Amino acid sequence: MTSREINKSSIVDYLYTMSIKPERKMNGYYMYYSPIRPAEKTPSFKVSIGSNLWVDFGINEGGTLIDLILKLNPDYTVSKIVADFNKGIFSFHQLEGNNKLPIASKIKIIKTEPLRNCPGACTYLESRGIEFSKACDYVSGISYEMNGIVYRGIATKNINDGYNISSQNFKCATKQGVTFYSHNIGMSIIVTEGIMDLLSFIMLYPKQVGLHDLCVLNSVHNLAGIYHLLKNNNRIICFLDNDLAGDRATSLIENYSKANEISFFDYRRKYKGYKDLNDYLLGKPM
Repeated sequence: MTSREINKSSIVDYLYTMSIKPERKMNGYYMYYSPIRPAEKTPSFKVSIGSNLWVDFGINEGGTLIDLILKLNPDYTVSKIVADFNKGIFSFHQLEGNNKLPIASKIKIIKTEPLRNCPGACTYLESRGIEFSKACDYVSGISYEMNGIVYRGIATKNINDGYNISSQNFKCATKQGVTFYSHNIGMSIIVTEGIMDLLSFIMLYPKQVGLHDLCVLNSVHNLAGIYHLLKNNNRIICFLDNDLAGDRATSLIENYSKANEISFFDYRRKYKGYKDLNDYLLGKPM
């Protein structure tokens, strides 16, 4: 692919690979919390669907997909982006594609610590309907530096030694991969799309905790990275999103289950009419 062809690739799809979803969908454009300025409280990052261009009103900058990748990844060059696209590293159009997805920005991890030492995370978790005490066994507090500014949030470490970081209005990964919690069951595994979905499962079904191994995709693009975790189980239970990407990922896992004679359960019918399990917990229908 040439740089011109790359710039025809969807900016919306690129953002989705980093779990960045629009806050508002308007006629012809989407509004996001800025991935460049994670501390903002009002969506000011616009993506025009027809022209496939972005603008960040907070810094009065904008441009093409390549311009955005360069802004989020200061160490990149245009030639490296073109090379990575042609290697498939940026193949975010394909659900089954390479899981080496771009990170949201150049991030320096300062420290991680037990969540119980980070009472400031309580407000964020409560806004998602999650009890602080129940989250402590599954997420950590994290301090990180980005663009010279220190931020704090919550994080999970994935099987590729990357951190999936989230805070109010911001999500990113230092390196993509799935997060796995083993309860040494080896018989049944719960699969969710994001950490908030897993924590919502724990809130909704507390008696089920400890009866299953637990897996968080962190992105549906990481699907290829979970099959080795699924193969030794007798049951696979999915709680993915009620959207097109969730449909496709659920279908692929179901096909894998059938091919390997593993029982499969799609629990999305339990929260039909809700975008995901966390929205169901919060009582926020689509």
